[in-house]
Amino acid sequence: MKILYVVFEMSSNIIEEELAKSTIFKDESKLFPEYVPPTLPCRENQLRKLASIFKILVKYPGKAAPKALVLGKTGTGKTVTTKFFGSMLCEAAQRRGVKLHYVHINCRKYRTPFTVLRKITSMLIDVPERGFSDEELLAKLQDALCGREDVLLVALDEADYFIRSGGGELIYKLTRLMDEVTHGRQALSLILIAKDDAPLLLLDDSVRGGFQRNLIYMPPYTSEELKTILRNRVEEAFHENVVSDEIVEMIAQASSKWGDARYAIELLYLAGKNAECEGACMILPEHVRKAIATTHPEVRAEELAFLDKHQMLLLLAIARELNRTEKVYLTTGEAEQAYTCICEEYGETPRKHTQLWKYLKELHNMGLITMRISGKNHRGKTSLISIDNAPTTVMIKVLENELKKM
Repeated sequence: MKILYVVFEMSSNIIEEELAKSTIFKDESKLFPEYVPPTLPCRENQLRKLASIFKILVKYPGKAAPKALVLGKTGTGKTVTTKFFGSMLCEAAQRRGVKLHYVHINCRKYRTPFTVLRKITSMLIDVPERGFSDEELLAKLQDALCGREDVLLVALDEADYFIRSGGGELIYKLTRLMDEVTHGRQALSLILIAKDDAPLLLLDDSVRGGFQRNLIYMPPYTSEELKTILRNRVEEAFHENVVSDEIVEMIAQASSKWGDARYAIELLYLAGKNAECEGACMILPEHVRKAIATTHPEVRAEELAFLDKHQMLLLLAIARELNRTEKVYLTTGEAEQAYTCICEEYGETPRKHTQLWKYLKELHNMGLITMRISGKNHRGKTSLISIDNAPTTVMIKVLENELKKM
């Protein structure tokens, strides 16, 4: 008991020491991916287009249900712009006495039609976690909308992943939800947010056309735009004189190749943490260089966090094996063997082959791995697996850190 008390006391002291330290951060949460700032520079045109499309929900609620597609690469502001717009529209509706609800659903977190439906329906009524089929939930949502004056605006983030994973039928049903109701109000509008519009080809032609007519494209940010965004976040997140304009320019330059604001903000955050760990009173170029060496725009901890443990273990196994062998591709057999070894290392029982194959397809749909059928140089047909959008060294490090949290 005495040993346990000493260990607890030491741990408590460490925490108290950290809390007592002075920090260069004023509010580091302003650099977190989920943060929506009070102003949104460099996306005024996109906000104006969204307002033009959806203003009818406030002016004439229930008369029409417009749809829109927000399209752009990672870090181009799709999520934050849509959330910012949703909040503004709800405020405008509230001022006019309109019951408008905005719900933002990340389809990597809510992966199945049921969980997406439950999230939408729970905006209006209490829904138990289980006990209903998809069709029963749709009927409940329809009844709830018919019996109220409420209007819903639903944004499906990562919609390209959701459609690839079989969510296209639900999108079709949501767009047609109120059509069957006599004198039904058009009370549910949809925004699809995607990196890639190719999966939209899987949707019904009439549904796809409705989204493509209202396309809001998010171009990559320019270096100057990244500087503007970074300066705003510096002001919110750090104390005065911690981040020089030279550092802002360095980070903007490092991320301008991708035009990725999320990556730029992540570099700023990591550079700040590097400086804080060293007890520095300001961020230096070397702190930025260390941040660049430990992250990559295509490997995001917040996206990997949506994976379950065995999906992470499989992805880690693939990354390690590709790194160790210096191969371009692994066969499914090699990936499975590497996964079994990783499970032993982490004290986990390996999943069966059928479940593993399902994981591989999900990782492919998420864009974390690529899969293709083998060619003439392989005996028989097998799937070849690779990681071609990020350094395996960075992916390994991020995955190992995420697994430590589990």
